[in-house]
Amino acid sequence: MSEAAPIDPDPARQDTSPLPLLLVAGSVPEDLAASLPGFELLPVALDTAPDDPNLRAAMAPARLLLAPRASLTQARDLADAAGLPDLAVAALEDAITAVPAALAARLAAAERDAGIARRSAALLRRETEEVSRRLNTLEAFIWGLGGPRQMQALHWPPADRIAHAPAADAVLTQRLPIDSPGIAAVDLWLPDAGESEARELSVAILDSEGTVHALRLDDGALRRDDGWLRFLAPAPLAGDRQDCSLQLSGADPKLSLGLGPAVPDPDFALHGSDTQDGEDSDRTLALRVWRATGGAGLTITEGGAGRPGNAFAQRIRPADMPRPSLLATPRGAKDYVATAFWAGEDAILVHPSAGGPVCALLQRVPLAGLTRLSAVVHAARRDGPPVAFALGVSQSGNITEDNWADHLGPWVTLPPGGWGEVHAPLKAAAMSGERCDVALATAVAGGASNDNAWALFRAFRAVGRFEP
Repeated sequence: MSEAAPIDPDPARQDTSPLPLLLVAGSVPEDLAASLPGFELLPVALDTAPDDPNLRAAMAPARLLLAPRASLTQARDLADAAGLPDLAVAALEDAITAVPAALAARLAAAERDAGIARRSAALLRRETEEVSRRLNTLEAFIWGLGGPRQMQALHWPPADRIAHAPAADAVLTQRLPIDSPGIAAVDLWLPDAGESEARELSVAILDSEGTVHALRLDDGALRRDDGWLRFLAPAPLAGDRQDCSLQLSGADPKLSLGLGPAVPDPDFALHGSDTQDGEDSDRTLALRVWRATGGAGLTITEGGAGRPGNAFAQRIRPADMPRPSLLATPRGAKDYVATAFWAGEDAILVHPSAGGPVCALLQRVPLAGLTRLSAVVHAARRDGPPVAFALGVSQSGNITEDNWADHLGPWVTLPPGGWGEVHAPLKAAAMSGERCDVALATAVAGGASNDNAWALFRAFRAVGRFEP
């Protein structure tokens, strides 16, 4: 430890700026200058013309005007003429006592002004806090009437593409086209993530000021069986509107990260993954971002049932499915209707008719113990019509030309070029066999022509449980 420097008993005198300016009527007496060291003393002529443009500029910085006792009235008139009625005026003969008194008065006035300013600030702070409390109460009342406490701010659906982290220490960055305030949760589509891989993944929001807002894994998301994992903020992010990015680190290189649609601006594509320099370099992460109001907890509860220890979840490529066959077409349809497996796209086409829905069938799919089935669908042509999709599944042999519509789940309508997901309803009593049939239904929406109605099933996701 270094020793403290010795104290200089006779420090050098430091030059200081002059003390407040004093004006002296006429010339400055030598004895006065000697008795007031450190003050700046300037002479001023009492007979200066009131309209002299330099008068106020010369007198404004002054703290005191000293004049002979016989000329005090003239000195006060001069101060008034300069527009400085508050300038103190004192007799030159009483300078030794007048100067400290004038400075003390100034100090008292400054302290009084400071006290008034502090009191005003306290009153303003109190009123601001009261207004904030009233606004919070009003906000809670409005939300209590039925207003939504949260909303989905961004949704990039899965697009049948997978990325991986190139190394365990890699940092993946996904720029978001939304502001950071209000973000409460981010859902990521990780189709094959187990509990250990999910807990090792670090997810955070990075705002434009460089502040990192860590998100924690929602334990309830581990019980879901649809591939979506939720990461929560401790509270909805606060602050001014600013750009932000999503950062992922600690990802196992074997962990599949679901990719979303392609974007025209490369700044908003996923950076840092193994796809950055490949054909999927323009794709985003598949994600959902949720906003919530300040002080409100995220109460979104959509999702699947609990996943037991013998559960499985797998992504199935169309190339691994049986080849499709047409099951049902509109009666009397004369326009183009077809189904086929497109190897170049690794997708199943079910081309609809303008006259009604078309259904194709995948027969004897080996999915024993199936509890949920979904598909990623794509209205592939941007110059085509809006297309509706539906998915159905049942034990092999149950779906026929007469009852196929009874096995379908909800229809999902996509705009030209749009992506989406469809889900099949499952009946446990109808899924007791080792194999199942899958119905793929499409239709042209809005009564449009079926020209360029490329309705593609891009990928399938199966969830189930192994029988002991």
